[in-house]
This record gives sequence, structure tokens and C-alpha cells, in this order.
Amino acid sequence: MKENVFIFIQVLFDIILFAYLLWQKYINSKLNNSYSSLIASIKTLLNTQKDMIELANKKIESQQESLALLLDDVRQKNSVLTELIKSVKIKTFENDTKEKILQMFRQHLSIEEIANKLDIPKGEIDLIVKLYKGVE
Repeated sequence: MKENVFIFIQVLFDIILFAYLLWQKYINSKLNNSYSSLIASIKTLLNTQKDMIELANKKIESQQESLALLLDDVRQKNSVLTELIKSVKIKTFENDTKEKILQMFRQHLSIEEIANKLDIPKGEIDLIVKLYKGVE
């Protein structure tokens, strides 16, 4: 009878152990499926992000090209404006100087006195006086 109980307990233990091993195999199989599904989802997400990054890089390159063209245009316009400003400054200086010379000449200063005060060669003073003396 003791042997029967021992055999019964041994068989019961073996059945429980077998059931436990089957359960573990089932759980491991489910976990492996979950891991595989998770890995597949992560791969899909990474590929989507890679595609988005490539698209963003293309847009950035396009914007950089547009900005480069715009910068070239701004540089060209800046060059033209710089030349225009220089021209205006020169004309303004020439007109102001011419007016000063003629005003001093009308105040009966000599060409030599005007040249000394304005630090301009006498020949230029003489030329301006002769050109504009009767014009105004």
C-alpha cells in the first residue's frame, strides 16, 4: 500500500511536472511571438523614420539651394546699391564743393584763397569758376 501511494505520488508529480513544462513552453512561445511582433513594429517604425528623415533632408537641400540663389541676388543688388550710393556721394560732394567755390568767388575771394581754404588745386577752382560763372 505504501508502494502504491508512493507510485501515485510519483505519477502525480510527473504529471504536474509535465504540465508545468508544457505551460512554460506555451508561455515561451507566446513571448517569442510578442518579441517578434515587437521587433517587426520597431523595424517598421525605424524605416518610417528613415523615410521621413530622407524627405526632410531633401527639403532642406532644396531650401538651401533657394537661399543660395536668393543670397546671390541680394549680393548683386547690394553691389549695385553700393555703386549707386558712391555715385550719389560723389555727385553730392561735387555739387557741395562747386557751390562753396562759387559762393566764395561771389564774396570776392581770390582763386588762391579759395584753393587754400578748401584744400583744392587752383586749376580746379579756376576751371569751376570759368564753367559756372555765368550759368547761375
